[in-house]
Amino acid sequence: MSSLGTARPLACTRRVLQCLIIATVVSGCSTGTIANAPSPPGAKAPVAFALNLSALHGYVPQSSAVVTAQTLARQEHDQSIVGALQREGFQGGASNQFADPGTTAPTTAFAEVISQALFFTSASGAEGYFTDEMRRQRRQPPPPSGSTTQLALPGDERVDQAAGLAASAPAGTGGGVPVRTYFVLLRRGRVVAAVIALGDAAVATEQAFTVLIGAQVTLLQFSPD
Repeated sequence: MSSLGTARPLACTRRVLQCLIIATVVSGCSTGTIANAPSPPGAKAPVAFALNLSALHGYVPQSSAVVTAQTLARQEHDQSIVGALQREGFQGGASNQFADPGTTAPTTAFAEVISQALFFTSASGAEGYFTDEMRRQRRQPPPPSGSTTQLALPGDERVDQAAGLAASAPAGTGGGVPVRTYFVLLRRGRVVAAVIALGDAAVATEQAFTVLIGAQVTLLQFSPD
C-alpha cells in the first residue's frame, strides 16, 4: 500500500487493515484506468458496482485492479478459499482505492477508502460467500491495544444482506493519532460489495461512513439479479 501522504502514521494504518483482513487491497494494482473483470454477456462489469469519484468528491484515485479467486486467497493466506469460491460460483471482481489528498491534515473524512465488487453466478452462491466472509472477519482479533465492534446497520430493503464491523486503534508509540477503520459487506442478488474506510478517529466517524454505505447501496440497485 502506498503512503497516504498525511500526518497519519502508515504503520498504524496497516495494522488496522491487517486486523480486519480485508480482501480488497490487491497485489499488482495499476494506477489510472479502472480494470474491468470478465462478466457475463449483457451484464455490467464488476467495476460498475465499485465506488468511483462521483461518490468520493475530494479524494484522489490510488489504484484499481481485477479481483480473482487467487487474489482473495492471498489476502486471506488461505488457498482453500479458491475451492470454496469455485463452489459458490465466483466469476470475478474489481476494486478501487482512494486516498485523502492532504499533506499535513485530513481534508476528507477518511485517509483511505477501498471499494470492491464481486460477481457470482447465482444469488445463493453470493449468499454463501457473504456468510463465509463475515465469519472470517468476525474471527479476526482486534488491533493491538484496540477494539473491534459490530456496526449497527439500519435495515434497508434495497439490499438482501448487510453486515459490518468497526475497529479502533490508539495512537502509536511514535506519535500519530488514533485510527478508526470501518468495514461493511453488502449483497443484492448475485453481487457482493465491500467498502472499507479508515482514518483519524477525530474525523473518520460512523456518520461519514454511513454516507459511503448509502452510495454503495445505490450502485447495487443496478445489480443483474
